[in-house]
Amino acid sequence: MTNPAFRFLSLAALVSCSSISAAQTRHITIRVIDGRTGERVPKQRLLIFAGHDPASADREESSFDVTTGPSGTAELSLPATIQQIKMYTEWRTYCEKTSAPPMFNVTQIISHGITAPNACGRAHVQDQPGTVIVYLRPQSLWEKMQH
Repeated sequence: MTNPAFRFLSLAALVSCSSISAAQTRHITIRVIDGRTGERVPKQRLLIFAGHDPASADREESSFDVTTGPSGTAELSLPATIQQIKMYTEWRTYCEKTSAPPMFNVTQIISHGITAPNACGRAHVQDQPGTVIVYLRPQSLWEKMQH
């Protein structure tokens, strides 16, 4: 027979460890929008490289593979040590003037939200805390052939 005080302390330690673990994980939402039409993009695969700074994200310190659901969104859980993410897309290109995938600051995503530029059209969505919004377009035949 176990001591009730011991059971209580064991339960308290378990709850404490669970809450510490939950506090160390941060959740963000990624919304993918077609920059030309403004429609959400379902079934879009995103390969995400992450790290504690931009250089470590470029070195692929950590990686995550997510796919958007029917609503064009994907959920991503990140350890607290991750501060930067860089997303690569499959068969689509960012609606930005640069060819390099953008780097996003996780703290800024969580506190204010980030909306990437849209150079493909007029579609624009306001920043939402906890959400990064990216605009993509289908790759051209030439872009597909370069892979």
